[in-house]
Amino acid sequence: MRNHCKRISSFLLGTALICNLITIPASAAGTVNDIHSDTTGRALFSVGEQYSFLITPKNPNAKISYTVGNGEVLQTFTAKRPVKNKNGTKTYTFGFNCVKKGETGIYITENGKITRIFSAYVGDTVQQIINKMEHSNYTVVLSGEEIQLLLEKGGIQGKQAFERLMKNAKPVPDEATPYKTDD
Repeated sequence: MRNHCKRISSFLLGTALICNLITIPASAAGTVNDIHSDTTGRALFSVGEQYSFLITPKNPNAKISYTVGNGEVLQTFTAKRPVKNKNGTKTYTFGFNCVKKGETGIYITENGKITRIFSAYVGDTVQQIINKMEHSNYTVVLSGEEIQLLLEKGGIQGKQAFERLMKNAKPVPDEATPYKTDD
């Protein structure tokens, strides 16, 4: 009976995790309000991570600036001087350091018009997630973002930790339905 519940809970947890991962959009290149960016949507980062992205406004004469919604989560910097493209447009390289857990938007101001280009979720480091799992004997509840960070940025160590989590999955008390036979 215990093995049956363990298999059911592993299957349900795996299904929930996969569904949760699918609903978290990956960042991809795109155009938002005539500004092309190599990152759009929602991107996941860990505390301590540094990230740079490219912005190319369609208007070659655009006056550009950059900010984030929460300066406690991300500290901004300009990575390089603008590069002039063959078609007359300029490509800007902006970046940020992830300093605190949280979520915030990344905004470009073009000639006074503010556009949200993407959002950044900043979570624990992969090692902190793995430590949390190990200290709880793999009975911890992880958010979809933590699992995605573990799988995307954790390399072999993250994938192995996820496999141990799935192997050791136990039913949540009072939520598992006991297996019954008609005997």
